[in-house]
Amino acid sequence: MTPDGVILKNRKGNKGKKKYRYYKAGKVSLPAGDIELIIKDTVGKFLSSNMINMPDAARLAFKQVVLSDVLIKVMVEKIVFHEKKLIIFIPIADLGYLSPFKKPDYMNIAAEPMEGCYLTDDKSYAVIEREIHIHKKITITHRNGGTGVSVFTKSENASVLIRGLAMGWGFRKSYERGVGIKEMERTEKKHERTIYKYMNLAYLSPRVIGAVMDSEVPSHVNLQTLFDIASKYKNFAEQESAFFGA
Repeated sequence: MTPDGVILKNRKGNKGKKKYRYYKAGKVSLPAGDIELIIKDTVGKFLSSNMINMPDAARLAFKQVVLSDVLIKVMVEKIVFHEKKLIIFIPIADLGYLSPFKKPDYMNIAAEPMEGCYLTDDKSYAVIEREIHIHKKITITHRNGGTGVSVFTKSENASVLIRGLAMGWGFRKSYERGVGIKEMERTEKKHERTIYKYMNLAYLSPRVIGAVMDSEVPSHVNLQTLFDIASKYKNFAEQESAFFGA
């Protein structure tokens, strides 16, 4: 099986005097810092996986290399973006390129299960699919390079949503104790519209909240989606339909 999609292409840009890098996939621009952290994490998981469908010789070769930024650059031949997924191609037909990265007497004995990993039909590539969540106007200082977009993995996206729920519950409790919105504006240093947006999250369906807490967030849902659901729908069934895509 060979998946469809658009190949990511490395680009550079400027925002005022600040230079930044990003990846372009058709009309989509993704910050390089976010993408590269996800790729490094994915390759690390691959090297520590059980590689259950891999030929024995290839499995042995990958288990003898030590993860590094340089290794990732030669291991990953291309990255394809398709339907909120990154699809990573690692060549396995000729593994001579791994020789410089082998460490004497080293063997990675980890053998963790890994979802979304398979071989192409011609057995030339190991392919890894990684679900991603794209957030607009959320900046993680050490990651985002200036594109106005952040890219998270499934677990990172859930963490952002959980922090949002916690903030919403905090605002709700303060409000129910009699703390006024203006006072919260002063103490929290947030605009009242922002306070109301987060507070709405405290009135979401228990099923939706449970899914977020369990990190079972559908690929189309990010923090802004959650704000929209909470503000638009008061009925739990409608919230659940929008969240789960029913």
